[in-house]
Amino acid sequence: MQLTILAPDLSVFLEDTTIVDNITSSGQSVVQFNKLFMPLIPGSYTFQLTYQLPNSPTILTRTASITILGGLGNPNNTTTYQIGTGTFPTLRSAIETLYSRGINGHIIFEFTSKSITG
Repeated sequence: MQLTILAPDLSVFLEDTTIVDNITSSGQSVVQFNKLFMPLIPGSYTFQLTYQLPNSPTILTRTASITILGGLGNPNNTTTYQIGTGTFPTLRSAIETLYSRGINGHIIFEFTSKSITG
């Protein structure tokens, strides 16, 4: 079984191969590859899984894509995000975005209201 991951520019980002002894056409198998997927730039990454079932001459390919979002901020200057209006309507939405995307530079969270809920 071969896994190929294409970067946003469609170049090969990662390739890995593993052997799966008990793959079936009707069931599901958990397959672990040895290489770690750690994208460095945001964008759409395409996963291509190529495999062949036992006693079958046909090579099968499955494809899926994911989008990696960049971190908050800009490494070259300070980015200000408004909480309460503007970018984030609630404090919760700001914190959830911070945890899911990370930080990519200097950021300021500016509260635009004395009373913020959520």
